[in-house]
Amino acid sequence: MFSFATTLLVGAIVANGLILHPGYDQVATDQYNLLKFMIGAGPFVEHSGFGIPLDTPPHCEIEQAQLFMRHGERFPTKSSGKQYKKFYDRLKKANITDYKGPLAFIEDLEYFVPDSDNYDLETTRGLYSGLLNAFKFGTYLRERYDSLVDTSSVLPIFAASEDRVVDTARSFGRGFFGPDYATSCSIQVVNETDTSKGANALTTKDNCPTYNSSFYDYSFGDEIFQREADRLNELSPGFNITADDIITMGTYCAYETNVKGHSSFCDALSREAFIALQYNNDVTKFYQFGPGYNMSAVAGGVYANATAKLLQEDGKLWFSFSHDNDLLNYITALGLITDTELGTEDVDFHRSFKTSELVPQGARLIIEKLNCSDTSFVRTILNDKVYPVPGCSSGPGYSCPLEDYLDIITPEVDYASACELPDDAPKEISFYWDWKPTFENN
Repeated sequence: MFSFATTLLVGAIVANGLILHPGYDQVATDQYNLLKFMIGAGPFVEHSGFGIPLDTPPHCEIEQAQLFMRHGERFPTKSSGKQYKKFYDRLKKANITDYKGPLAFIEDLEYFVPDSDNYDLETTRGLYSGLLNAFKFGTYLRERYDSLVDTSSVLPIFAASEDRVVDTARSFGRGFFGPDYATSCSIQVVNETDTSKGANALTTKDNCPTYNSSFYDYSFGDEIFQREADRLNELSPGFNITADDIITMGTYCAYETNVKGHSSFCDALSREAFIALQYNNDVTKFYQFGPGYNMSAVAGGVYANATAKLLQEDGKLWFSFSHDNDLLNYITALGLITDTELGTEDVDFHRSFKTSELVPQGARLIIEKLNCSDTSFVRTILNDKVYPVPGCSSGPGYSCPLEDYLDIITPEVDYASACELPDDAPKEISFYWDWKPTFENN
């Protein structure tokens, strides 16, 4: 029987029309979003953020914005695609008389890459089309930075030379400039295979002879992956799934989602397996391209140094496109990651280094220069969320005073010396300043 107090409470809720509809959601669902466990191979997903509004702080205006973006959602590379096709063929050829359990879908499964020519390229259709998402992001940034656009001049967009990177840059440009794309935008392709470019590149790690991404050989999850394989073999016998197959399934899930919008492999794997898959990738990337490898800040420091120079100049918009590992180098050099190590015995659930949140397909980092009552501040936006600079967030909207920011990001390591570059190799980025307009026919 209801008490008098309960009756009053129920009456108050009914009177305000709030039954089952509280003003503030009391359910946290972000932690269960599978995109956050696709090891950076799956579709774009926003960073979880810190609850800071994206709105420009009061009494502030944006004076400059620098974008550094990963290419969008894509098909697997040719080498990875061949592995997935081999795995697919093996599963289809298995002698199964009774398709059941989590892998029953394999009976009707079709390989998700329609043509080998698709390997390495952006996805062009479906819920997670890489080119469409880049286009939409371009339209969003045009709305945000419209006041910074000088319609009487040509704006460059810099892109590393892989086709998928250039295609993303073009699609972004079409979204940003709309019908004026052909005359207002100049795609500047920066060669990423010519190692003689030295520091004058968007892929500086590849031009650094002393950069060894295999220097640390850490991994995680063998027991968990074997346990997951045993579970699948028990529930769906006959496929002879191995621990290594679990890793393959996880990335297959991500890339098939890029292409088709969904993947039955995502449903087949347990959440325990996905958590281990994500952490295994995080550990690997942390010690290859993140703070766990001292050369990461060296390679990323080239971009940080260019960022510092641009912040002190009058240019208003700078757009650059590259790859996930180059973005990780950059994030590391900017001091945005506070983790100093990741263990390999247990999952470090409290880490900030999570590749699915840092560098999913289509990842983007924006450096905004703000003028707030004639004082300059810098604010970083990572994957559509304000990401305060660790140890420097005293400004409006948790921004960092410009002078303090410049002190933080100024590289202490000489790229040319650390990489043992030849004397005639470029020692810093110059393409932001010495580019020349080129126009496309489309």
